[in-house]
Order: sequence, then C-alpha cells, then structure tokens
Amino acid sequence: MSDHTTMELMTVVAKLRQQDQLVFRMSQCQSWETMRPIFAELLRDTMSRMNAESDRIRALLVPEIRRVYAQPTQEDPSPHGHPRLAGPRDASNVDPIRQLDKPTDVGNDET
Repeated sequence: MSDHTTMELMTVVAKLRQQDQLVFRMSQCQSWETMRPIFAELLRDTMSRMNAESDRIRALLVPEIRRVYAQPTQEDPSPHGHPRLAGPRDASNVDPIRQLDKPTDVGNDET
C-alpha cells in the first residue's frame, strides 16, 4: 500500500472510532435534550464522510466509465437472432456520459 492510501485508511479508521465514541456518549444520556447535540455532531460527521467517499468513488469511476463507453461499439448481429441489449441508452434520450457529472438531486425526479 502506498503512503497516501495508508494515511487515508488511518484517517477513516480514526473517524469511525470517533463516531463510536459519540454513539457511546449518546447511550449514556438520560434525555433527548442532552442527546441532541451529540446526535447533530454524529449526523454531520457521517454525512461529511459519506460525501467524501462518494467523491472519491466518482473520481475513480467516471474516467473509467467514460473510457469504456465513449468508444462506439460495432454492431455485431447476434447469433441467436434476438436484438442486442445496450443498457441505459435504451431507456433514455439523454446520453449516459453527460448524466455522470450531474449530482444526484434527492427528491427532484425528472422522469
């Protein structure tokens, strides 16, 4: 493993340990009012970590998906006579390559 990968892994482990400590502190609270600030911190940290993970995944996958799907495939007739299934392009008039760069809008369905 590279030094950068090791450092990233150590950072994630440290964040998870910190979140475990917050969950334990919440379990020791006697009321929702004392639990609320800990819950807010836990939620904020969790959302931040999830967004960072999504950004890392997107940074790795989008270039690879573009590389694979940007090249047109040659239409080979299927040996069994059935039409070839092509994936997302069959279901939408929007080019899938352009869809990749758009952030997901929760609750904003454009269908």
